[in-house]
Amino acid sequence: MGLQDVAQIIEADNRAIANAMTFGHLAPKPITEYKGFILFTITSWGDLVPIEAEFKNLDMSPWLFEDIKEYIHKFWKKHKDKSGSNRIYGKVFKVEGTYKKFKNGNFRMSGKVKCIKS
Repeated sequence: MGLQDVAQIIEADNRAIANAMTFGHLAPKPITEYKGFILFTITSWGDLVPIEAEFKNLDMSPWLFEDIKEYIHKFWKKHKDKSGSNRIYGKVFKVEGTYKKFKNGNFRMSGKVKCIKS
């Protein structure tokens, strides 16, 4: 581990502390299940883009946004064709379901994903 690695770890820790101090009131309550939806697209160029999200009794927060990005990435990885082409490119998807954040920082997003526009 070099000095650059240590600097990145310190920067990440400082960012986490700043987020907690600035946006802590927006953090999801651990073990609370929030109902809502996520609207996202995987563009024709392969960009993973969250469009809109709304969860009842939960304002948008850095934690929710990061979890949404991770969820979309996992969805893309799961449905990506091994041949290199991808039939999910250029489509818009909607997930209706629940979001739950755990005390250890993990999360669970569950619900049905529907393709709503090709």
